[in-house]
Amino acid sequence: MTMKTFTLSGTLTAVTPLAVSPPGAAFRTDRKGSSPARLMRAGFNHGSAYIPASTPRHILREHLSLVILGALQPHGRTLPLASVLALSRGFTKIKLTDDTIKRRKAKGKKANGNEAQTEDSAVGEDIMMGAEPEVDEPSSSADTKATSVKKASTENAKSYSEAMAHERLLREQNPFLGLFGAWKLPSELRVRNIMPRGENALGVSSGIVRKRLPEDMVALLSDDDIAQYKVLADEVQSSERTDTGIVHYSEAGWEEIVAGTECDWGLHIHRATDLKIGAILASLRDFATDPVMGAHQACGRGEVAISLNGTLIEHRLLENPVEKPVGDLILARGQFAVTGDLQRYLEVFDTEARAGFPGLDLTMAPLADQDDE
Repeated sequence: MTMKTFTLSGTLTAVTPLAVSPPGAAFRTDRKGSSPARLMRAGFNHGSAYIPASTPRHILREHLSLVILGALQPHGRTLPLASVLALSRGFTKIKLTDDTIKRRKAKGKKANGNEAQTEDSAVGEDIMMGAEPEVDEPSSSADTKATSVKKASTENAKSYSEAMAHERLLREQNPFLGLFGAWKLPSELRVRNIMPRGENALGVSSGIVRKRLPEDMVALLSDDDIAQYKVLADEVQSSERTDTGIVHYSEAGWEEIVAGTECDWGLHIHRATDLKIGAILASLRDFATDPVMGAHQACGRGEVAISLNGTLIEHRLLENPVEKPVGDLILARGQFAVTGDLQRYLEVFDTEARAGFPGLDLTMAPLADQDDE
C-alpha cells in the first residue's frame, strides 16, 4: 500500500504589516496593560515572534467551506447548519434528529455489510460472556467481578471497533471534514506557524484614537443632538482611559511584523489524495481575491503574498520514501497561478465541484454528534 504526504512550503510576504489574530492571543509585558500587545513567541519573552498556525489554518478552512457551499448552490443544494459549523469551525455539538441518525446508521451498515454482520455476532458474544456462570452454588464476589471486567472489556473493544469503522467511512464520504478534522476526528492537514526571517522584522504600531467630532460637523447637528453630544463628551473626560466611548485614546498599540518582511510558511497533508490537495488549492485560490489575515485589518494590516513549492512524498512499507516536486504556487491580491501537477490536482477538485460532489455525503459527522443524544 502506498501512502502519500503532500507539502507546500516557501515564502509568505507581509505586503502590509501583520498583527496577531485574534488580538486577545497577544500578550502584554506589564500588568497594567499599558505596554504594546506583543506577538506570540517561540520561547518566552525573548524568543522569535510569529503568527500562530491557527490564523492561516482558519483562513483555509473558511474559504474551502465557502467554495463548497457555492458549488452546491447551482444544484439546488446546500448544507445544514450543523454541517456548515462542522466543516468551517470543527464544531460538532449540534444534536442530530432521530431520522438523520437512523439514515446514517442504515447507510453505514449497507456500506459495511461484513462489519455489520461481525458487530451482530459480537453482540451475541457479549451476552454469552456476560452471563452468570452455570454453577450449583451462587458465584463468589471474585467471580462476579471477573465477569464484569470481561464484559466491560468486550464492550470497550466493540465501541472502539465501531468508532474506527465510522471514521473510515466518514473519511471516504466526507473527505473535506476529514482533512480539517473535528472533535474526535484527527486532522490530516498540518499548518505551520508563520515565522519572520532575518532581523528588523518587528515594529510597534501607534495606539488607537477616536477623536471628538470636528466643530463644523457639530454645528450641523440639531440643537437637541448638540446638547446630547456635549453631555457624552463630558462623561468621557471623567471616565477611565480604557473607556471605548465617544472619545477613545489607546497609547499602547501592538507589535506587528513590518511590511516587506519575508516569512517561512507551509503546510502538509497526511494521507494525501488528488481531491484533498485540490481542495486546499481551491481554498487558496478563493483567498486570493482578498488575501488579508490577522488582526487590525481596518487599520490596513494583514495583506500577504505567497510563493510556495509543492512536493509529494510516496512511501511504501519496508521501502525508502520517494520525494518529487509537483509544481509551484503564486498568490497575491487578484492573482493566483499553479504549475505542474498542482494544475491537475486543482482540476480534479473543480470537476467534482462542478458536478456537485456526487457520491459524497458532506453532512456526515463524527460519532460525537450522536453521543449527546
